[in-house]
Amino acid sequence: MKIELTYSPECERLLKKWPNPNVDVPHLFFHLPENKGVGFDEFVRELAKLYHEKNKIQRNFNRCFISSKIRSDISHNEMGHFCDSPRNCAEFYNGFIGVFVIEITDFLKFTDSPMFNKLIDYVEKNINANSVKNDSTGESQIKFIFVVGTDDIEAAFGMYKLLKNRIRIDMVKMEYSNVKTYAEYALSLLESKGFKHETGVKEVIEKYIREMMKKESFAGFDTILRFIDDLAYETNLSILPKLTAGSLKDIKDALIKEDDDDIKQMRKIGF
Repeated sequence: MKIELTYSPECERLLKKWPNPNVDVPHLFFHLPENKGVGFDEFVRELAKLYHEKNKIQRNFNRCFISSKIRSDISHNEMGHFCDSPRNCAEFYNGFIGVFVIEITDFLKFTDSPMFNKLIDYVEKNINANSVKNDSTGESQIKFIFVVGTDDIEAAFGMYKLLKNRIRIDMVKMEYSNVKTYAEYALSLLESKGFKHETGVKEVIEKYIREMMKKESFAGFDTILRFIDDLAYETNLSILPKLTAGSLKDIKDALIKEDDDDIKQMRKIGF
C-alpha cells in the first residue's frame, strides 16, 4: 500500500506546470526546514518523472535523474568526480539529460569560496552548452534543482538571490504541515501495517503530534513515520487485537517518558 504525502498548494501547482508541453520551466531552488522531513525526496523525484515524460526522453529514467549533496570542504579532486557524476549516470548515452538535484546547505556561509564559484560555473557551462532541445518547447533538456535545509530565512533567501543573478531559477519553500495532515498520514501508516483502531485513537494521535511538533527535533513526516514504527512495535509486544484510545495513551506516555529519559541522560554525560 503506497502512502501519499500531502504537499502545499505551491508544490501542487508545480506538479501541474512541469508536464505542460507549452511551458519552459525554470531551474528550481528549494528551501526546506533544517530538520527536513517535508517529503522533498519523494516530491522532487515525482517532478523529475513528469519532466522525463514531457520531453519524451528515450532513456531509462534512472539514467536521467541524479541527486547529490556537496560539502563546502570538498577537494579539487572530489569536485572533479562530482562534475563527472552526470556523465557517469548517463553511462553509454551521449551526455546527461534530465534532472540534477544538488544539496548546497553546507555552502550557505561559504558563498564566496572558490569551490562554490566553481560549482556555479559548472552549472552555467552545462546550461549554456547543452544543445539538446525539446522540439515542442525549445527548452534545454537538463534542469538543475538546488536545495538547502535551514531555519535561517535570510541565509536561504541570500543564496537564492545569488543563484538568480546567474541562472533562471524559481524559489520554492517547503514547510511543515498541520496536525490534521500528520494525523491522517499516521493513520494511513497504521492501516498499511494491518492495524485496526477504535474510535478515539485519532484524537489521541493528534494530541501526541501537537506535543511532538513543539520539540526542536521535530522533522515532519519523518518523525511521524518513526512514531508509527515505535507504536507498531509496542502494540505487537502487547499482543493487542485492536488499538484503542486507552492503550494508545499508555504507549504514548511511555514513549514520551523514554524520550525525556534519553535527553536527561545525554545532558548528564555532556551532550
